[in-house]
Amino acid sequence: MKAAQPILLVPFFLALPFTAAAQRVPIHAIGYEGTILEVSNAPAEYAVGDRIAGQLLIDRRVGGGGTLGLNEASYGSQSPAFVSGFWPSAGDGFDSVFIANDVLREGGEGPIDILSVSDWLVESNASQDSGREFSISAKLHGFLGSSKLDRLNVHDITSADVDEPDESLSGRINFRIDIPSFVRFAIDRLTVRPGACVAP
Repeated sequence: MKAAQPILLVPFFLALPFTAAAQRVPIHAIGYEGTILEVSNAPAEYAVGDRIAGQLLIDRRVGGGGTLGLNEASYGSQSPAFVSGFWPSAGDGFDSVFIANDVLREGGEGPIDILSVSDWLVESNASQDSGREFSISAKLHGFLGSSKLDRLNVHDITSADVDEPDESLSGRINFRIDIPSFVRFAIDRLTVRPGACVAP
């Protein structure tokens, strides 16, 4: 795909509802819209062909991270509020964000960028295998520009940008990790919005 051009950030912030007490905090909003492709032992409200849409919030105030390699970084937190938006922020913290910029993968067609975000719900002191996970993943060429969470730019990606064999936009809901109970969906549109205005 052609390199995604960053979108001017000013109109986004002007459009946000401010209150007198609201302030900008380091929270990323990751919006997704997609179509369900596969359902296995999932709740009845999920069906193949249905639309799925929502938003994940990444709160950098409660997350930490480390560099895995020259262009890769993984972020996590002991707080279940690190990634929120799908499951309630409760229990133990297993939420995670993985970012790779211009990395080579075996069998790939050149360097690729990866953004993967997981929102977990795991009961306190329970095994992660018994938890629930909602995840979205974007793999595209020339997409991010950095592997640093605090340097993400604004992006608006659609399925039309996925035009090479090793590129993808996908999502999955695992209702239990230890048994095959899941929903798999294609992402038709992914938006990345760094920063948000919230009440303190």
